[in-house]
Amino acid sequence: MNIKLEEVSEEVEEILSPPKKTLLKKVLERVESIIQVYPVHIVGLTFAIGILIGVAISNSQKD
Repeated sequence: MNIKLEEVSEEVEEILSPPKKTLLKKVLERVESIIQVYPVHIVGLTFAIGILIGVAISNSQKD
């Protein structure tokens, strides 16, 4: 009983406060899955963000 309680408490601790490497790995896996599902949308979004950054830089250099 005590061993099961320790295992459960370790699992709960891992869920509530996962190590940074585990958390980063899960985030990267999620980002990769999103990119695989929506590749065209990601390219379009990246292009739009690039244009916005370019406009912001060119406007800041004029002043």
